[in-house]
Amino acid sequence: MRITRNDAALDLANGDRFTVAEVSRTSLTLVDGRRTVELPVRGPLHLDHAYANTVHGSQGVTADRVLIDASTRSRTTNKDAFYVAISRARLEARVYTDDRTKLPAAVEREAQKHAALDLERR
Repeated sequence: MRITRNDAALDLANGDRFTVAEVSRTSLTLVDGRRTVELPVRGPLHLDHAYANTVHGSQGVTADRVLIDASTRSRTTNKDAFYVAISRARLEARVYTDDRTKLPAAVEREAQKHAALDLERR
């Protein structure tokens, strides 16, 4: 599970990842290998499934195995995003693409970032 809202009282930060250890009528117990957190279930829980993440959401996270969807037609497939995606893997990274021959050119693209001041009025 992925925490989707900070909770200072429980020392939880948006993006923290846990495994569900136990579910009861009054609480949900989460573990991450270092700590155990018990969340009361009397109100909404700020959680989401953590089966998949965007490249942006995976920054700072390391996983043993990573599956990467690298579409050559996507504007988000570029040098920076590919580096972040591939570098999340500790042991294995598998890249899935729509066109193996076009992937190198897509990955070589520079991410173009523009500020509002860069836009020109016509």
